[in-house]
Amino acid sequence: MLDELMDCFKRLHKDPHIRAIILSGNGKMFSGGIDLFDFQNVATSYNTEDIARRALKIRETVTFMQQSFLTVANCQKPVISVMHSACIGAGVDLISATDM
Repeated sequence: MLDELMDCFKRLHKDPHIRAIILSGNGKMFSGGIDLFDFQNVATSYNTEDIARRALKIRETVTFMQQSFLTVANCQKPVISVMHSACIGAGVDLISATDM
């Protein structure tokens, strides 16, 4: 879902008719964070190759998330986050990158 959001941000950033971006959630929570089972699987695996592969995937995911938050933070248009309910995990990082 984050890649779709970043594609949208890049399109909105380039559109001269858009003057501000409002980021809101849909559903019970604004953000429930990422799936922590991915991290648990790394910690509970005994296969070295499996651990390395999963750890690399987690690193790639975290790097992508950091780049995504920077995309929001560096957006030249005002970005306003509207939270209708709970926000935990990476969602907190995302809204921290917005202007309001």
